Amino acid sequence: MSWLNIRRIIVFIVLFGLIAFVGIRVHLSYYLAVAVAFFISYSIIALEKLLYRRTLREVAIYLATIISGAILGSFIGFLIIQFPLFRRPETRGWIFLITNTATIYLFVAYILSRKDEIIKSKEKSKGEIRKYTKIVDTSALIDGRIVDMVELGFLEGNLAIPAFVLKELQNIADSKDPDKREKGRRGMEMLDKLKELLKDRLLIVREDMPGRHDVDEKLIELARKTGAKLITTDYNLKKVAEHQGVFVLNVNELTERLKLPLNSGDLIKIKIVREGKERDKKQGVGYLVDGTMVVVDGASSYIGQEIEVVVHSVLQTETGRIVFARLKGEM
Repeated sequence: MSWLNIRRIIVFIVLFGLIAFVGIRVHLSYYLAVAVAFFISYSIIALEKLLYRRTLREVAIYLATIISGAILGSFIGFLIIQFPLFRRPETRGWIFLITNTATIYLFVAYILSRKDEIIKSKEKSKGEIRKYTKIVDTSALIDGRIVDMVELGFLEGNLAIPAFVLKELQNIADSKDPDKREKGRRGMEMLDKLKELLKDRLLIVREDMPGRHDVDEKLIELARKTGAKLITTDYNLKKVAEHQGVFVLNVNELTERLKLPLNSGDLIKIKIVREGKERDKKQGVGYLVDGTMVVVDGASSYIGQEIEVVVHSVLQTETGRIVFARLKGEM
């Protein structure tokens, strides 16, 4: 038995005993006092169970509804007792009881009948894409650098993640391919971190873009429709989206722009990890800490070693940059 149920049993016993004791003291019969005590105690526990399953917002709505119904019922009762027929003292209490019960019932019944509508309205307002919102695609979630950008304060406003992106991410996480499955799970971890960091600034958008079957098409259509920016690491998606007038923030491009600039003649240290493609030049290949590939002529014999090299050119490509260098001391 859970602690919650144990607590309820203890509260029930205490309430039952107190109410029965008070009932007997006010000269109720023993059986009537027990019946009243049982009814009130059980009703309180039942009400507590009902409230336990409700959100704070729902409880606040119901409470406001009951208070509003009681106020209206009291006002109606006050108007009714102005008529001579209902002015007798013995009828006034019953008039107020009937009017309050009726109005509270009507108010609560109406709210219950519109409960789903109210909840959907709240979800819609939470998932609404407003100005300065940025839509995050699957590749950006899997990449994970967006979390660092949020932590450092480089992304302001709201971030929106469409439900169809979450579905795609879940499908990747459930893939039979171990590499895809690992990427999907990483994306889920990044999503959890964003929820912790952004809280109310992370919006889950339920709109599915009917008529669009591809996730990329849905992302572009959603961004166009709302005027939001799109965050991705997908180069092809960026190009297609820009052709359709969508402003795209490519995390890879940002990383490239922030890389330390290198010029011809700069001296750098690099660890050679493998041979290059052009074996006639005895090329060796290494990587800078930011992931930039460095191709060094004459360095194939230095695999596994850290050496000093001199930059002679930098090639900028659509996907990044490649640095070409020579061994220090060679022309």
